[in-house]
Amino acid sequence: MKKIKILLIVLLVFVFSMNVNAACTDQEIKDLVSQLRVGYAPDSDHEMTSTDGTKYVREQRYAYLIYTYPYSEKLRITVKDSISNTTNYAEKSEYYDAFEYGSIIHYQPKTYTISVYGSESSACPNELISSLKYTVPAFNEYSMYSYCDENPDEDICSIAYDTSKMTQKDFQKVVEETEERKKIENMSTFQKIFYYIGKYWYFVIIPILVVSAIYGLKIFKYKEKVRKQ
Repeated sequence: MKKIKILLIVLLVFVFSMNVNAACTDQEIKDLVSQLRVGYAPDSDHEMTSTDGTKYVREQRYAYLIYTYPYSEKLRITVKDSISNTTNYAEKSEYYDAFEYGSIIHYQPKTYTISVYGSESSACPNELISSLKYTVPAFNEYSMYSYCDENPDEDICSIAYDTSKMTQKDFQKVVEETEERKKIENMSTFQKIFYYIGKYWYFVIIPILVVSAIYGLKIFKYKEKVRKQ
C-alpha cells in the first residue's frame, strides 16, 4: 500500500480507469480489472534493496513509464503503441506495486492500446477482459534542461507540457519570468516597493518629463509673446 500511495503522488494527472467489457463472468477478475488505473510518470534513478538486503541504484532506462496499477498475478497486460505498432507485455515494476511499460523520447503524440487479459492462473486464462486507448503527448525536450533539474515542479518542466510552438527564446522568457516571480515572493513588503520603483521608474519619470516639457514650452512661448509686446 505504501508503494501505491507513492505512485499516486508521482503520477501525472492523465489517469484513467479501466472498464470491464468481457465475457469472463468470474467476479474476482471483474473486481480486479475495475480497480485498475492507468497513468504515466517520468522514469528516474531508484534506490533498490536486493533480497539479501544490499542497496543498489536502478538507473533510469526510459523517458517515462506507463503504469497500470495495482499489480495482480491474476492478470497480464499487453501494450501496443501507435508509433512502432508493435505489441509487448507490461512487466511487474521493480519499485511499485504495478505493471509498467517504458518509452523512449518521442516528438509526436503516442497512443497506447492497453489490453488486459486473464493470466494462466486466473479463472479466465488468456481471455481479453478489457482494453483502452491512452495517449501521451509529445515529449517536452525542455524538461531535460538544467533549469528543470532544479525546478521539476514547474509546469513548463513537465514531460507532457506542450512546447510544439515554443522557441528557445520563448522558453528563456518563461524561465526569467518564473525566476523573477520566485524572487519577488521571497521579498519583504519594503523590498517589493523599492524593487517595483526601481524596475518601473520610467513609467513615472517619463510622463513627468513629458508634462514638464510641454508646460516649459508653453511658458517659453508665453514669455516670448510678452517680450515682443
